[in-house]
Amino acid sequence: MAITAEREIGCPEFISTIFCLSDVLSVTLPISKNLQNEGIEYTEAASVITDAISVLQERHTDCQHFVDVFEAASKPMQVLNVSGGPYLCIYGLTNIGISRGC
Repeated sequence: MAITAEREIGCPEFISTIFCLSDVLSVTLPISKNLQNEGIEYTEAASVITDAISVLQERHTDCQHFVDVFEAASKPMQVLNVSGGPYLCIYGLTNIGISRGC
């Protein structure tokens, strides 16, 4: 069981997914913290949610941000000697200048 878990954790898709989730959750964390506050005003809550939506919408159309996340994920992949996966595909497309849209 431990060998299977180690193999799965070391795969490029898992590492990339963890970095993507961390990126999204860093935006949603303020929402979670603010909504747990009993004294929060409606306008304050709405503002925090609107700000998070704006950031996520901007990231959705910002291909460079997506590439940056996968470049960050490549560092532990290199340490673990992991290759392949979505990172190389995206990085390769960026380097050869193929427009892939967001």
